[in-house]
Amino acid sequence: MSAERSLSRVNRQIEGLKYGETLGHQDWGAFLDRIGRSELINYWDKTRPAIYFSAEYMLPACAADGGLGALSRDHFLQAVELEQPSIFFGLAYSHRKTQEIIHDGYGGYEQDVLIEALPSPEDVGMELFDRVKVNGALGESVIPAYRYSVGTEETKLILLQVQGEVYPQEVGSDARLWNNAVMGFGGYQVVKHLRELGLIEEPAYIHLNESATVLGALAALDDITASLGDNEDALSLAMIYLRDKTVLTNHTLVPAAEATFSRKQVEDFIFSNLKSSSVRNELSLLMNERGGNLVLLELALLLSGRYNGVSELHSRKAVEVFQNRYGGHFYNRPIEFTAVTNGIYEHGWNPEMTNFLISKGVLDQFGMPSLYLDQALQTLEVDELWNIKREAVVGLREYLATGTRRDHFGGVITLPEDAIVVGDARRFADYKRRGIMFTDPDRLEKILREHPKAHIFISGKAHPKDTVAIPQLKQVLANIGSRDIFKERIHFLPDWDVEMAKMLTPACSVWINNPIVGKEACGTSGYKAALGGSLLVSTIDGFLAELDERSFHSIHGETNSQEEFDSYYSKLEAALSDAEGKEVYLEKLINLWQGGVLDRLSGARMLGEYVYLGVPQGEKIP
Repeated sequence: MSAERSLSRVNRQIEGLKYGETLGHQDWGAFLDRIGRSELINYWDKTRPAIYFSAEYMLPACAADGGLGALSRDHFLQAVELEQPSIFFGLAYSHRKTQEIIHDGYGGYEQDVLIEALPSPEDVGMELFDRVKVNGALGESVIPAYRYSVGTEETKLILLQVQGEVYPQEVGSDARLWNNAVMGFGGYQVVKHLRELGLIEEPAYIHLNESATVLGALAALDDITASLGDNEDALSLAMIYLRDKTVLTNHTLVPAAEATFSRKQVEDFIFSNLKSSSVRNELSLLMNERGGNLVLLELALLLSGRYNGVSELHSRKAVEVFQNRYGGHFYNRPIEFTAVTNGIYEHGWNPEMTNFLISKGVLDQFGMPSLYLDQALQTLEVDELWNIKREAVVGLREYLATGTRRDHFGGVITLPEDAIVVGDARRFADYKRRGIMFTDPDRLEKILREHPKAHIFISGKAHPKDTVAIPQLKQVLANIGSRDIFKERIHFLPDWDVEMAKMLTPACSVWINNPIVGKEACGTSGYKAALGGSLLVSTIDGFLAELDERSFHSIHGETNSQEEFDSYYSKLEAALSDAEGKEVYLEKLINLWQGGVLDRLSGARMLGEYVYLGVPQGEKIP
């Protein structure tokens, strides 16, 4: 894609965020009253914003590598709509990874990862907000901090400029630690500058997303300790204050997400940014227990007062993992994880369906299930929902017909107007088992012949360093090309992104998800599909473990057993049969929506739960 076309596309997407994806701003005080926290109305204002750190945002002109980027995007946009006083921090990368499917030279296809330049912040209308100084191995650097083009005075996203793409090089590399230092130390400097200007007093709470963001909390600890006299007592008081303010969210238990850095790296990128000798000494003690290395996750556990996972099952697994690792306690503190199940910003993924459900009283003004949910669902008419679904299919059909997004063979996808669309799109990773569909190709062919309107769309990227997922993706591509009916009715869409997700998920009538139970943190792709009216076929993992099991087509059986494979195909067949008739489809969809998914997918519900976690009820409010 040329630089001019890329810039034009990004600007168009940003304009869509500004004007096309929000219902309209809601009143923060009204929302606090809705969730039972009206006592915070005079406390949590723009002088006491939430401070949120994330390494990635799946927003135009930003870069993201997976589910965290989508989640941070939705958290930010939901906060904008609710007018939640918040400052979000991230990084403005110069490049992003894109996926291309190429011939492997042996008659098959494989993934190639390209590095594509992103438009500069100025080119897409971001305003220079501040300049900060961060030290690294090469000395001091002046880092521009830009305010993202979408937001309000109450809710803003600040991106600190770095070179390269999200998660460069290897875990534990200098490049990774430099990015962490820029986001953490640089972000805190922006907060400090705003405080010096009298624009903010203190954070309502500090929200760390994964341990890569912990240097923002460390910068706060350093500043507070130094201001109190830089001694043991000052450090203790600063630690009490910081823990009271800080929440650590774990999004994955995959070991690759945990980085370890050497003493030399810590001296170059962390100690060089610290003023307090007491904080440096505390950090050295932590490192001495690990042979002189710094385990970033352990620093995050040390500095945070509260921890959470992103679904109930994920939180239980996190407790098991960390208690087994540390014997139940870390630095004499019990390891406990609260569950705040992820949500999505509904208007950002499917504004048509969201507005429809609000107009029918199914969702309230904030996008949460109304107090009269059951009664409202019973008033829905089959033709209304069916027509919304058919219009989405036509929209996908017309989008694909332009050739903007082609299949991996390079062909334009022709989708019939009466197609029943099945989606299977998310990142490729071993535990997600993206190739399970082809376990029994004869049975899959039989299903496609018995359901001639079904068209299956597969998409997703494998991390370029994932030596397990890359061959699995290649095998999926080979399987699609192995039979004529698969080539005609199963379509792989390269370079899965927000634009493609917003076209595909509303058009799907069936959505497939089959991770190994206990491995999926949440699985928010299923939210977008369920909001759009998809019937879900899934193992009971992530957020689905919180639903009434009778509300979706649940896959059973021991992992990778014949029983589980049989269950997978049976449930897929059942879901296709349900999706083919208007009356049955409506019945099954209402059953899904009544089963808890509308509550779980709500981004406002998620933000409300973080209000309770960030500022616990009963805590003294100044």
